[in-house]
Amino acid sequence: MNKITTFILPFLCLILTGTALNAQLSIEASLENIVKDHNKVSFEIFLKTQNGSTENLYLDGSDFIITFDASNFSSPVLQHAPESFGGNKFEPMSNAASDITNTRNAYYTSSSLAIAGNSIIINLNNQSPSNTTDFNNSIAQIDNHASVHSLGVFQITGIINPSMEINLAWDADNIGLRTVITSLETSAPFASEVIPTSNINFLVEDELLPTDLVSFDAECNEENTKLIWTTASEINAAHTLIQKSGSDQNWITLEKIQAEGSSFETKNYSFTDYSEKLSERTYYRLVFVDQDGRTAQSQIQISNCDKAADLKMLAFPNPVSNGGTLNINIQGDKANTLQITDISGKGIFQSVLNENELTNQIEIPNGLSEGIYVITMTTVSGKILNEKLFIN
Repeated sequence: MNKITTFILPFLCLILTGTALNAQLSIEASLENIVKDHNKVSFEIFLKTQNGSTENLYLDGSDFIITFDASNFSSPVLQHAPESFGGNKFEPMSNAASDITNTRNAYYTSSSLAIAGNSIIINLNNQSPSNTTDFNNSIAQIDNHASVHSLGVFQITGIINPSMEINLAWDADNIGLRTVITSLETSAPFASEVIPTSNINFLVEDELLPTDLVSFDAECNEENTKLIWTTASEINAAHTLIQKSGSDQNWITLEKIQAEGSSFETKNYSFTDYSEKLSERTYYRLVFVDQDGRTAQSQIQISNCDKAADLKMLAFPNPVSNGGTLNINIQGDKANTLQITDISGKGIFQSVLNENELTNQIEIPNGLSEGIYVITMTTVSGKILNEKLFIN
């Protein structure tokens, strides 16, 4: 499900262009690309100036406070998305690639994240420029071009019931915390000016993407792969694309399933892939398209059906705790290497195993987020085995 939530902030901002000018501006902050998938929900924050203003807003350290339905979470954890800079598109006045990279890193990766009760708190660090060059090379500028001003993608793990609503919303004032955006002057001493919450007019518009996905799995059936998924609702849905790829992430469409329109009933689907394997490790995903052309993608599932019937890998305990010991046992061959990746395919841990040991012990790194990971085992004969790993 995808919702777009916006609020408009009219404020009096101090912009210096040689001399001080008072300019009546407004800025829009929006929560977009809200995607709920299994035990997590992700969302993206956009900022842009409004009313066709030709002047820029310069973003200082700020607090963004968002509420959510904490009753649908168990030990929720707020974190940055796995992708580099999480889609952050903030840019400084400088056009140098290194300055753009440093700015996006400063406003995204170095931001501090926290959850307090039902509040999500995203705190941007104050950049504190000491001269005009430093200001131009490190401070994010926001103008009326909406497409380039994404603060980035954030996600919360720990969903208890994927069919329930998350109810993300902006919080103007909760237990002394405020949704705060500040503007900066463009010349020394670079003082900031807080946009007061009393000037914020909230506008909430819910837009439902076509399908609320509850679960999606890939199961081996002899030499074929069976995909199974469940939806809780389908709103204005047009069709679903079933796609697969090899490790090159070159996606091809296997099937296009026409939707039946809108439904608030739980529906179960399945599809068997009889096509030739792209590789021993095959990736699958679902792409949901609504009648207005908007799309949402499912979590990626990994399938490896090229296994001998007597070849097995046992990973226990599963789930395993952060920093805990994971036992790896292989039957029908000898172990060679092991890799643990997150669901996006990013490597988390790898090790060369002792082929003479029936059971190898692996220490799970501390600090990993709760959720689903993938163990990939390579045997001495070149066979590859995959197993889901749950970390709590």
